[in-house]
Amino acid sequence: MSNVGGKNKVFSSGLFGPREAEVLRHKAASSRGDADELEDDGTGGGRKNEKVFSDTTSFEGFGLDARLTQVMEAKMGIVKPSTIQSRALVPLLNRKDTLIQAQTGSGKTLAYLLPIVNDLLNIGKRVTRADGTYVIVLVPTRELGAQVYDVARLLLTPFPYIVSGIVTGGQKRKSEKASLRKGVSILVATPGRLLDHLQMTKSFKHSGLRWFVLDEADRLLDLGFEDTLMAIIEVLTRMRVFSSELVTVLVSATLTDNVQKLAKLSLVKPELVLLEDSETSSSRLGALVPRKAGEPEREASEGGSGPTSTDVPAQLRQFYAVIPAKQRLLSLIAFLAWKTKAKNKIIVFMSSCDAVDFHHKLLTTLRDGRDKEEEARIREAAREKDTAARSKLNKLDGGRKRGSDSDASDSDDESEAELSDDAFAVQVQKLMSDAGASSSSGSGGALWSDVAMFHDAGIYKLHGQMKQADRQAAFKEFREASRGVLVATDVAARGLDIPAIKWIVQYDPPTETEEYVHRVGRTARIGESGSAMIFLLPSESAYLTTLAARGLSLGKVEQIKVLKKLYPGMSPRDLENACVTLQARLEAYIDASPTMTQGAAAAFQAYIRAYSAHSREMKSIFHVRRLHLGHIAKAFALRLIPTELGPDVVSATGLKQARPGRKKSGKPATKPEEVSAAQTAMLRRQRMIAKLSKKGDTNKISTMQRLAGPVGWTGEQV
Repeated sequence: MSNVGGKNKVFSSGLFGPREAEVLRHKAASSRGDADELEDDGTGGGRKNEKVFSDTTSFEGFGLDARLTQVMEAKMGIVKPSTIQSRALVPLLNRKDTLIQAQTGSGKTLAYLLPIVNDLLNIGKRVTRADGTYVIVLVPTRELGAQVYDVARLLLTPFPYIVSGIVTGGQKRKSEKASLRKGVSILVATPGRLLDHLQMTKSFKHSGLRWFVLDEADRLLDLGFEDTLMAIIEVLTRMRVFSSELVTVLVSATLTDNVQKLAKLSLVKPELVLLEDSETSSSRLGALVPRKAGEPEREASEGGSGPTSTDVPAQLRQFYAVIPAKQRLLSLIAFLAWKTKAKNKIIVFMSSCDAVDFHHKLLTTLRDGRDKEEEARIREAAREKDTAARSKLNKLDGGRKRGSDSDASDSDDESEAELSDDAFAVQVQKLMSDAGASSSSGSGGALWSDVAMFHDAGIYKLHGQMKQADRQAAFKEFREASRGVLVATDVAARGLDIPAIKWIVQYDPPTETEEYVHRVGRTARIGESGSAMIFLLPSESAYLTTLAARGLSLGKVEQIKVLKKLYPGMSPRDLENACVTLQARLEAYIDASPTMTQGAAAAFQAYIRAYSAHSREMKSIFHVRRLHLGHIAKAFALRLIPTELGPDVVSATGLKQARPGRKKSGKPATKPEEVSAAQTAMLRRQRMIAKLSKKGDTNKISTMQRLAGPVGWTGEQV
């Protein structure tokens, strides 16, 4: 794939300059004709008169093919268009370039797929695979691509001669090329793979392209596809100079400056479709909307700076909880145990793939009452040890024959199995007792017998570093589940249509405020009710002011109310003791499992890295220097800050092993007044515990931890 342009400079320099872009747009507009001036004179020249729809409250009123309305009712249960569909169908059925902006969950996918399929049914001939590609839908993620592809397949059920296809990363190019060679009428693609086929697949026939859709355009830009988008648009724009058939549709939940610049470059005299007619939206689109005669001049946008109104569904309930760092993990467990009691589907957003992996494993262990992977590891280690012991015994026996009949052989095998199980039981018993819970059986028993965790709800995960097959399987299972918890990164924040999501939990606040809206947009979709919760540290409380400036109002949930759901009926003192005990169990379990220790350390490191990536505007609220690293370690059930965990964990997670608070030069990393006395004492204690751990002196470690004091409700040592 060729290198196209400099990164993040496409809108300032671009693949072609402003003059060339203007010439291309002018030629394209001239070739298509001006809809306001040209009418069909019956000879086939010019554009046809615009269709007028008398009834926009039903699909039949738009004159859609009857088979489309039937398949929507039979396969999707949809009988009436949503608001955004009613508004978008008008320009799209008239084949006009359109910019669609609406809140997520409003039915945007069908808004453009319906007129596209209807158009292919009315082009004057029967569509065949040999014609090549008529439609390209560009999407930012594989999950959204699979979702759009599934909707397209449903719509095309009565029309088997119209073939849909999908090309995304993670699939074999050879099979994709074979499919494109045969012909795909409607192609759903991610940017990188589409550009690859445009440049390298000679059999990819797209000269007859009629529709080009950029779905979730803001997300395409956020994920760094600027250069790839410009290369794709260059190919299609140059083709458009000689074609009057291509219609471009740009769909975006937000209208940032970059989205507007992309719209100027790719759309010709676009129609604007908004969910709500607001002055705010008009001012944001001032550069795209021609000013009417006598209308006062609009003020120019200031690059998106300053607060703007943010639209969320009216039926969405929003809450926040201020949680001290060391109690974040307990509060998350308590909240999920509370909400999974009912048949709820919940998405928990985290800032990194490592955090998703760690919490998914931990939550699964809590639900099952045992760590099945750790048990399998212990069982395998016990069997290997047992096998080695037998081999040594046989050698000492001088190779003496072990018996001549099969019964003796069977007896030996059976005794070996018993030995393995005994060794396994001892190891598991030790693991469970280290975790602070007694085991009643050799198989390990229940780790958390005094707490009913998550009521057997499914625990799923989704992030960008998973294998494609695993991502698709997790997405499908959670989508079809009646209840469960999906732990995910922002890969699940855009475009995905997962039905019946009742709660969104933002465990880690987003790095951009716009992302808050996309996350909560996974619930309260198309008129359904939904709720959202965000966890904030005490130092992050000012984020509420930022959200309020954007028209977002959140109700407060007290932390103690959440914790009481984990241990109902307890007095405040008993509740505190129970939470301290559970935290200790979690830490002991993590400490006893090398795999979980490494996972927790990697998640800790990723959390700090993501925290430092907040936008400049948010640095005054989310600054890494405000974090108490010892308390953050507690949020991952770590007894020590990861850099103090020893060389094995350091090397496995890629952490730098250095003295906390000091640079390589040995000079303090911060000014003396920036390090509190409590932090200094904590760092000394961590170093002492690390030294004792190497010596194996568990008694002194326990004594030091008791002297450190229990977890306080205010987030400080008491």
